[in-house]
Amino acid sequence: MTSLPIMLNVKDKTVAVIGAGSVAIRHIPKLIHAGMKEINVYAPYLQEDLIKHIENGSISWINKTVTEEDQFTEDLILLATNNSSLHLAILKNKLSRQLIYMADSVEKSDIHFPMTVEKGLMVLALSTSGASPTYSKRLMKELDQFLGDSIEDDLDFLEKARKQIKTSGINQSSRRQILVQIASREFLDLPDREKQVQQLITMHQEKST
Repeated sequence: MTSLPIMLNVKDKTVAVIGAGSVAIRHIPKLIHAGMKEINVYAPYLQEDLIKHIENGSISWINKTVTEEDQFTEDLILLATNNSSLHLAILKNKLSRQLIYMADSVEKSDIHFPMTVEKGLMVLALSTSGASPTYSKRLMKELDQFLGDSIEDDLDFLEKARKQIKTSGINQSSRRQILVQIASREFLDLPDREKQVQQLITMHQEKST
């Protein structure tokens, strides 16, 4: 199965989560973390794991049993029940602009949730396209261990340095040279790397005058 790997900005998007079982419990924290504008959970009951999200205002609970005739207006629909016929009916009734995640069908889903590791500003995603989630989980653990603990500090430094370089007034070629240099392992391991960045900027500024 061929998919397009993308990072999706959902801060102004809404989502309807149909069902409140284990699938919903697993994915709702991801939706909250992504900063979705509105997360509506449609279910006749809530498990305890979701109640805390109701209490802190992260999600809204619509207390109802969803039927095959129901339609939704949210941008994203997560079908997270154990009722395949209900999922197919909602899929048929969806609006053309809506994206669907169907927990019981990789083939019919518009989106998928890959395994992820987050370390500060870095997000690493991995998917086997549904072939083996267990394998994905094991491989992601190995990658997490391989990445080490310095990534968060390194990326914080690189983000600040990039902003500093962009506002320095040096030309594009010089900016590119510095950005490549400071991303090297050798440079990142320098104890005075912040000072070294400023020295590089100053050197290129003097060259251009």
